[in-house]
Formats: sequence, structure tokens, C-alpha cells
Amino acid sequence: ADFGAPGTIISQDPRPKPEISSAADVVLDPDTAHPELFLSEDRRRVRRGPSRQSVPDNPERFDCQPCVLGLESFSSGRHYWEVEVENVMVWAVGVCRNSVERKGEILLLPQNGFWTLEMFGNQYRALSSPEKIVPLKERLHRVGIFLDYEAGDVSFYNMRDRSHIYTCPRSPFSEPLRPFLRLGSDDSPLFICPAFTGAQGVMVPEGGLVLHRAETHHSLWDQ
Repeated sequence: ADFGAPGTIISQDPRPKPEISSAADVVLDPDTAHPELFLSEDRRRVRRGPSRQSVPDNPERFDCQPCVLGLESFSSGRHYWEVEVENVMVWAVGVCRNSVERKGEILLLPQNGFWTLEMFGNQYRALSSPEKIVPLKERLHRVGIFLDYEAGDVSFYNMRDRSHIYTCPRSPFSEPLRPFLRLGSDDSPLFICPAFTGAQGVMVPEGGLVLHRAETHHSLWDQ
């Protein structure tokens, strides 16, 4: 296997130049957060409160769906980040176009600019059209989101055993994409893992990790 620089993943791709996925150090954008969503000071943790905060109703803010976006947008390249979802009963994670509608009820579907994985009613679903039930053997604790902008791929992985969950149908991306979270329950917060911490999961400081192409559906670290 080829090994990348710290904080990168190199794929086993037959083409001459290896592709590198950069660990995105995602923080949340408070200007997009629904009024019932409370962000931590470092903007990595979000919880849903019992009532709405008094915040400006700016154009960027979701006013009906309990959603928030990552601050950074991606217009090229391969990127990944991880979200801890343990103990949260209703959530959705993924990416969306920067231009998505923020006001009113929104269907989180690819045709509306959302590529997401959802947990609702003890069931995991890929929010596609039609939606797809994703059977899993165990409850997810940490989800890895992998974006390959040029390939039009968004994939989700179970970071507990590093297994593939789902890859969205390929979409040609033509505008910036942003990390997306939806927190539908107030039982526990969602937490975006910092990059380059050496914590369990894909952020390891040395050694490099092998990333298979999403369509092979192999374990992320088969070597």
C-alpha cells in the first residue's frame, strides 16, 4: 500500500497518480444554524434546545428544518470528516449545495441539493429518490463522510469497524458543497471530530491509510 502524508488517505487506484483525500477540519457556521440549535464555543458540537433562540433571521439561516452547515465549502478535491452520532435518535449528515433553500420545509433530496444519510425511528435511510433503507448490524457511533468532488461521489462509512455504509448515486457537482447536519432530537449533541488528533478513526498522525474506490464497497482499510 502507498502511504500519504499525515492526515491524508491515498487510494489504491490503478491510475499513475494516487488520489489524496484531505482530512477536513470542519467547524459549523452559526449564521446558518436553525434557532433551536445551540453551538459549542469551538463550533464543533451542536445540540437542540427546547425553545428558539433570539437570533437574526438572516438569509443564510434555516428557519424551519433544524439544520446547520459547515463553515468551509468545497469546490474541488477529495475530502473527509467524521461526525459522532452516538445516543442521538434523529439525525442526518452529509453534504449540500451552498445554494440550497434555507427557508420553509425542505425535502433533503439530491434534486434539491442534499446528499445525506439519516437515522429516524431506529432505521437508517439514504435520503435519495426513492429513499433507500440501509440495513446495519449495529447502531452507528461515528460516521465518516467522504466527498470526491470531481467524481461526483458522496460516501458514508461506519468508523467503528471502518465498513462502507452507502454511496449516493453519482452526481455531477457544479457549485460549492458544504458539510451538512440535521439534528431532529434533543437527547444528545452531534459532534464533528477535529482533524489530525490521532483519535480512533481515520485521523491518524502517521502511517497513512488505504481508501478503496467507493464503488468497490470494500472495507475502507482492506490492504
